[in-house]
Amino acid sequence: MIDYYGLPADFPGRAEQSIGYCFQKVRHLESELAQDVNHYRFLPYLSLHEFEALLFASPAKIGGIAPESDIEKELMSIKGAFASPEEINDDPRTHPAARISSLIPAFRKLPHSPIIAGRIGIEQIRKECKHFDTWLTKLEELGD
Repeated sequence: MIDYYGLPADFPGRAEQSIGYCFQKVRHLESELAQDVNHYRFLPYLSLHEFEALLFASPAKIGGIAPESDIEKELMSIKGAFASPEEINDDPRTHPAARISSLIPAFRKLPHSPIIAGRIGIEQIRKECKHFDTWLTKLEELGD
C-alpha cells in the first residue's frame, strides 16, 4: 500500500502516464509497478490519493477526534463534492489530509488516521471506497 499523492516522477509508469480519470491512472501505475517488481506474490495498491481519503468514508468519525468543534457539516460537504472519497484530489492544498488539517489543526496523520479508520471499520471503508475494496478482494481470493 502506497499513497498515490506525492509519487516521484521516476515511479514506474509515471513518465508515460496519460491524462485521464484517476482510477485509470492509478490502475496503470499499479500495473507498471507490478511489472517492475515482477514477483507473483506482489500485489500493489496505490491509495487514491492518500490513505486519509479512506477516512472520508465517515466524516462523523473524522469529526469525532475534535468533539469540541462542529465540523461534521464541512467534512460532509467535502465528501459530497466527489463521487467517492478516493477521488478527493492530490493538490498540495486540498489532498485529504490537508483538508482534515485545515478543519482540525491538531490533526496528525499518526496517531489520528489509524484511530479514525478503526472507528469507521473496514466494512464501511470498503463500501465507500471501491478501489480499496477491489484490492482487498484480490487479497482475500488468494486464500481460496
